[in-house]
Amino acid sequence: MHQSNRIIVLEDEEIALVVPEMSDLEVITRWINYLDNAKYITQDLPLGVMGYKAEEDFLNEIISKPQKHSFMIMLKNIEWTPIVGSLGLNNVSVFNRNAIFGILLYGENTGKWIGTRAIKLLLEYTFRYIHLHKVSLWVRWDNLRAIACYKSCGFQECGRQREEVWIGDHYEDTINMEMLRSEWLAVSQK
Repeated sequence: MHQSNRIIVLEDEEIALVVPEMSDLEVITRWINYLDNAKYITQDLPLGVMGYKAEEDFLNEIISKPQKHSFMIMLKNIEWTPIVGSLGLNNVSVFNRNAIFGILLYGENTGKWIGTRAIKLLLEYTFRYIHLHKVSLWVRWDNLRAIACYKSCGFQECGRQREEVWIGDHYEDTINMEMLRSEWLAVSQK
C-alpha cells in the first residue's frame, strides 16, 4: 500500500487520523461553510460562515498548540485520499480529565462507515493514550444519523437541552451524550 507523507497518529485497516497541515486550509474552509454541515457544527454563529483568514488563524492555532487534539481523517487506499473530514477534542480539562468531542465529515463522506471508524480511533486515543475519564458531545435532536453513529460507538444519552440553538427562524433542542473510560474499556475489549 502506498504510504502518505502525512504524520499518522492512529490508523486502522481503512482510515488514518493525521496531523492537520496548512495544505488542508482550502478543503476545510470549503466544507465548514457548506450549509448542510454548518447547521450541525456550531452553536455560536447562525450557519457558521468562516472565511479563509479566520480558518487559517484557527488552523495555525491547532498546528502550534498540540494540546488541541485535532486530527484530519484520510482514507487509506492505493493512493491515499485527500482528507475526508476532521475530528478532535475541545476544552480538554487536565484536572477533571474530560473533553468535548466534535467531528465533521466532508461532502459525500457522511452516512458511511468513515465516521464510525474515525470516532473509534479517536476514542482509543482519548482513553488509552491521553487517559481521559470522560468525553462528551452535543448533537441536534434531529441529526438522527449522527445520534445512531454515536450510540453504535458506545456513547449514551445523558440529557437534553431544550431550545439550545437558534437555526434560521426557530430554536432546536440538543441532545447531550457522553462516554466514560470504563464504558469504553468494556466495549473495546469485546
